[in-house]
Order: sequence, then structure tokens, then C-alpha cells
Amino acid sequence: MGQDASATPLVSLVRMTRCDLCNETHQHHLPTLRQLYEEAFPHSERRPWSDLEQLIGAQGAYQFFLLEHPELGVVGFITLWHFDDFYYGEHFAILPQLRNHRLGEQTLQTVKEYIGREPIYFEVEPETLSEIAGRRINYYERNGFQVVKRDYLQPPYHREEQGVPLYIMSSELGERDFIERVCQTLIDQVYPHF
Repeated sequence: MGQDASATPLVSLVRMTRCDLCNETHQHHLPTLRQLYEEAFPHSERRPWSDLEQLIGAQGAYQFFLLEHPELGVVGFITLWHFDDFYYGEHFAILPQLRNHRLGEQTLQTVKEYIGREPIYFEVEPETLSEIAGRRINYYERNGFQVVKRDYLQPPYHREEQGVPLYIMSSELGERDFIERVCQTLIDQVYPHF
């Protein structure tokens, strides 16, 4: 009888490398990553690429990581914001041709090792939106995350748009007051103010 793959401990081969716009190798990957960013996230759930490049160039709380595998090269990206006592994962995507090979799972393991004991939060679409949204929530739950807030309205990235109803998922349950502070920090510091 075959061994259950879910019982096998996963060794993460995915490495996170902070993107540097001055690095020629990183510049080489940006067109592919831009295409992935624009295809993986609807317009209402992403900032303009030029704004993202400005954030990459700044040395603040925002961190754009290339996801690299020793045999496959660059496999995707993840963007993190580091605040005083938590991380926020704004965008995370694996190249379509490399999905369903546990690279996302390896990435989340690598992220957890990188952030240490601090909690991390992600926004996700409600499962009622689509089958894919439901599968995404299940994916995060299988990787140790849980929905901690269901009545969150993501502020708009674009002046002409409305907010987007999303859920907040986290690596730990947390107290209600802390989760509300996390949401307010996202509203105040991550999203543009028009």
C-alpha cells in the first residue's frame, strides 16, 4: 500500500529573495512577475504596477520576495508588510504552469520560518464568491490558517472603485481587539487614501 503524501513531512525547497530593482537578475524576472500579478489578481484587488515598483524601491515595511526553487528557478512571488507585531501577506502567487506541485505549501512553510513567532494575516475572497475562493480558503486552512474575521471591507486600490468584501485569515486566532487593530492598520497603512 502506498504512503499517504499528506503524512510525509514537507521539506521546503522554496527560497525567498527580497527583490532589488537595481539587481539585473531581478529586473530580468519583473516582466514575468508583473504578468503573473496582473493575471492572478483582479483589478480591484491589486494596486497599479507603477505603485508596486515604488514600494519595491522603498526600504519600508513593504517587502516583495521572488520565490525561487533550486531546480525550477523563479516560481512566483509573495509580498509582505511587516508591522510592529504582525505580518500581512498582501499578494502571493505561483506561476500557473507550476501550480499543484506543493510549491505554495513550501512557500507558506518558508514564510512561517522567516517571520518566526509573529502572526501573519491574509485577505481572501469569501467562499460564496466562487468555487476557487472556497478552494483557496481550504488550502490556507490545510496550511494552518483560519478565518478570523468575516466582515472585513478591503479599501479600494483605485479611486473609481468601491471596497471589496473579504475575509481575514491568520496563522493564529488572536484576540478580537488585536484583529480589529490589524484591520485598522491595513486600512491606514497599506491602502491608498483618496
